[in-house]
Amino acid sequence: MIPEKQNAQINIDRLSAQRNLYTQAKQLHLLRMVLTIPCVLLLSLLVAFLPIASWLFAAFSISVFALDQIFLRSQLQTKKGIGALIQEEFDCDVLELPWNSIMNPSRCQREDCIHYSTQYKKNKKNKIDSLGDWYESINYDAIPQNARRLICQRSNVTWDAALRRRYNNLMYIAGGVGVIVLIIAACIYDLEFRSFIIITAAGVAPIAGFIVGEMKDNNEAISKLDKAKHVIESLWEGILTRTIDDTKQLETSRQLQDLIFGMRKMNPLIPDWIYWKHRPEQVSLMNQIVEQMSNEYLARQ
Repeated sequence: MIPEKQNAQINIDRLSAQRNLYTQAKQLHLLRMVLTIPCVLLLSLLVAFLPIASWLFAAFSISVFALDQIFLRSQLQTKKGIGALIQEEFDCDVLELPWNSIMNPSRCQREDCIHYSTQYKKNKKNKIDSLGDWYESINYDAIPQNARRLICQRSNVTWDAALRRRYNNLMYIAGGVGVIVLIIAACIYDLEFRSFIIITAAGVAPIAGFIVGEMKDNNEAISKLDKAKHVIESLWEGILTRTIDDTKQLETSRQLQDLIFGMRKMNPLIPDWIYWKHRPEQVSLMNQIVEQMSNEYLARQ
C-alpha cells in the first residue's frame, strides 16, 4: 500500500538522498547563474567606466567558460542523474511499477544512497518531516492500486509544471531588470556611444543568453508535462469507465514513468527557495485534487 511503503525507512532514506543531491546540483546551477549574470554585469560596467580593465573582463570570461565546461556542467548533470535514479527507485517501490532495465540497466549504488541520505540528515537545517507522506493518501484504502498509481503520477507532473511556470515568470523579471539597470547606468554617466555598445554587448548578451536558454528549456519541459497530463486524464477516464484493463494501465503507467524519469534527469533545475515558498500552496492544491479524484472514482463505482 502506498501510505505504508512511502513512509518505510528505506524510502525516507531515498527521498533524503535525492533531495540532498538535487540541492547540491541547484547550488552548482546557482553558481553558474551568479557568474553569468551579476558578475558579468558588474564587470561590463567596470570596463565601460575604466577601459583599461577590459583585460580583466576577458580573463574572467575565459575562466568562467573553462570552469563551466570542465567542472560545473558535468558535476551538475552527474548529481541530477543520481538523484533521478534514486527517486525512480522510490517511485517503482511505492507505486509498484516494474523497473525499466532497458532505460536503467543498473540501479543506484546502495553506498551512494546511504552517503547522501546521511549528509542530508546531519544538516539541522533540513526538514526531515517534510519527507513523510510524499504522496497524499486520502481514501487510498477505498480505491485500487492502478487508480492510486495514476493519481500519484498526476501529482508529480502537475507539481513540476506549476513550479516551472513560476520560475519562467521570474526569469522575465530578471531579464527586464538587468537591461534597465544597464540603460540607466549608461544614461546617468552619459556614456559615449562606444562605451554604451560595450555595456550592451558585454553585459546584455550573456544575461540574455542565459535567461533565454533557461526559459526555452523550461517551456519545452512544461510542454512535455502538459502532454503527459493529457495522457493521464485519458487513462483516468478509462479507469472510471472500466474501458482499460489493469495490464494495459500498468504498461502505460510504466511509459509515463519513463517520461517522468527522463525529465527529472534532463530538465533545468528550479531553485529550492521557489519550491519552499510555494510548497504550502502546492501541497494544499494537490491534496484537494487527490481527494477530488478519489471521490470521483468512488462515485462512479
